[in-house]
Amino acid sequence: MLHDCPHCGISLKRRLIRSAPAPGERRFLPGKAVSLCPDCGGTLQHNPHPAERWQTWLVLALAGAFLLKDGMSSPQWAMVALIGCWVAFALVSIYVEQFHLRDWQRYRRPEASDAIPPESTRGNL
Repeated sequence: MLHDCPHCGISLKRRLIRSAPAPGERRFLPGKAVSLCPDCGGTLQHNPHPAERWQTWLVLALAGAFLLKDGMSSPQWAMVALIGCWVAFALVSIYVEQFHLRDWQRYRRPEASDAIPPESTRGNL
């Protein structure tokens, strides 16, 4: 996965990405914050791959297999199912990393549609 800043191109791998309050938000405990590049100060937005989202569903299958283990009458088969889910999760994780995420850009520039609406158009609750 590429962890380069879309503004200045400097690698952000293993660097602290700081955040600042979004425009119009209070400084202390803001409702919405934006991520900033530590070098150029450009705004960043996370860009997850769709395969990463689908991969999270496997975690739910693992949790379900773990909960099923205690309620089954034959715990040996339940352990086989649980170990099978762990192996499937590991194999899918390696496949996604090697074939889908290798050249994927982790951060992108925020688009105009991602901007926060002004206070006058935001619903007051």
